[in-house]
Amino acid sequence: RRRAEEERAAASQLLAYAYTSGMARAGVSLVQRQAVRDACFGIDLVSKAASMGSDLASYSLGQWHEEGSHGLPHDLAEAKFWYSTVPACATRHLDASLVRRAAARVGEIDTEAAAWASAEAAANAAIDEALAGI
Repeated sequence: RRRAEEERAAASQLLAYAYTSGMARAGVSLVQRQAVRDACFGIDLVSKAASMGSDLASYSLGQWHEEGSHGLPHDLAEAKFWYSTVPACATRHLDASLVRRAAARVGEIDTEAAAWASAEAAANAAIDEALAGI
């Protein structure tokens, strides 16, 4: 009985892996076709796969939000969130270099955001100074 339960658990895990894996790959494929209807369905599949622990799906969402591509807004906070989930994902499709790249992008996005905020503050200060002289 114990062995049957262990085999059932292993089979369930394998089925979950196959389901998540297929969903992520199908979604990415649909998005890459660049047909609007396919892309919308593909993003939905990728989002579901990411929420189920697919590193491929999480990395894809991070990249698409970072680029503002495939109908997703340019949103560094979302990109950072999805990249940050990649190393802990249970369903592995990415090679180690892309997992490391996702982890590195989390830090790089923080650095870029700080630089952007500093530049914006300097520009606003210059505008305020110019307006004060009028």
